[in-house]
Amino acid sequence: MNAPLLVLAIRNKRDIVQARQRIRQTAGLLGFDHQEQSGLASAVFEIACKLRQQSRAGEIRLHVEADALHLIAYCPDGEATPPHATLHLQRPLPTKALNFTSEDLAWAVVELELLTPLNLFDEIHQQNQELLLLVRDLQACQAEVARLRHERSAPTAA
Repeated sequence: MNAPLLVLAIRNKRDIVQARQRIRQTAGLLGFDHQEQSGLASAVFEIACKLRQQSRAGEIRLHVEADALHLIAYCPDGEATPPHATLHLQRPLPTKALNFTSEDLAWAVVELELLTPLNLFDEIHQQNQELLLLVRDLQACQAEVARLRHERSAPTAA
């Protein structure tokens, strides 16, 4: 696997929130839709929480390779040994993915970090917006299922 595009050290709660933010932003850069960005951000948040619970430290590395996004969580084995991978999450890149060179993508990720320092309120606000969109989508799906059930159960005219 090539060099990571992003390495997120997980040492404290702030790092966990920041990992969520960075993954969401990077997923957006890669062309993932809002639902997938939210899902990836939530997954990374949970992974980072588990890393911190299990070892008090760790890191998450993001790679883009073979038309897929790879998120790999690493847990240290001890001070003398290198960390070992504890989880590998892979998602295919969207078909509408932006066609970045690896150098341009690396530059954009660094710029994102410089331009958007962590603001806890903003990240919670973003998470709330994502949740509201998911609830709206769920309600629309439930309404469609109810409509289809009603159509199937309605007597047909002979």
